[in-house]
Amino acid sequence: MLLAAFVVEIGLITYRGFRCAGAHLPPPADYTGAVLIYGGLGLAAKTQAAHVAGLIGWGFVVATALNLWTPQHPTKVGSHSAPPAQKVHAS
Repeated sequence: MLLAAFVVEIGLITYRGFRCAGAHLPPPADYTGAVLIYGGLGLAAKTQAAHVAGLIGWGFVVATALNLWTPQHPTKVGSHSAPPAQKVHAS
């Protein structure tokens, strides 16, 4: 259960890099962070907290997937729009 969540998370991170960052692989720190988080959850999965670790892992997957969704354009997934520039009035 946790391994499947990790694979989906890596897929979402890669998709985000290609789709949102201009067709580039994401920085290695994104992958390293996922490996460290899921590695720690994997250690917890060796105990009686296996189900909790799996749920937390899938929670991270859902959070990453929701990060791709923009509320301003709910039908466009993965295209982050920049916030409008604020006008600065000179005094």
